[in-house]
Amino acid sequence: NQPQKAPPTFILEYKANSDINYTVTIPIVEGAEYSFDGSTYGAENTITANAGDIVTGYIRLAAKPGYNASDAVSASVTLPLFVVAAPTANPNGGSFVDSLRVTLTSTTPGATIYYTTDGITPTMNSLQYNSAILLSQTTTIKAIAVKPGMTNSEVLILDFTLEEAPETDIIDINYPITTD
Repeated sequence: NQPQKAPPTFILEYKANSDINYTVTIPIVEGAEYSFDGSTYGAENTITANAGDIVTGYIRLAAKPGYNASDAVSASVTLPLFVVAAPTANPNGGSFVDSLRVTLTSTTPGATIYYTTDGITPTMNSLQYNSAILLSQTTTIKAIAVKPGMTNSEVLILDFTLEEAPETDIIDINYPITTD
């Protein structure tokens, strides 16, 4: 049998399946067969893999009458980690009188939120959010959401300003009011 020239080099494509895992695809080449382990070849050119995995795909031209299978070419990709959704707050900054309770949430299931109230960017060594934050002075809250196996969220920055209560008119009810 005759040898076949190896297929051209390629790049693995990947697409996120929500924030759970990825589908990795080897591009279609006419007359080719595919592998993700380098030893078992077939028609399947996709695989599901997790964030952070290193995936290697292989393509070779299949054997055909008078020709051997070609040498394989390969490509690898390290799948990126998913990013934790940034925290959101209620209220989302602004002015307040006396005191205010601020709640923080992240839409990433299982994420943990860390925050600071001194303007410093939070880390996993900062205060862990467990319940509403009570403010009684002008404060900047910074918060991040983290989850193992994922990239930390962007930092949420909120400014809250304590304002003095508006003065109210006091009426002395003992003073007679006369009308003319």
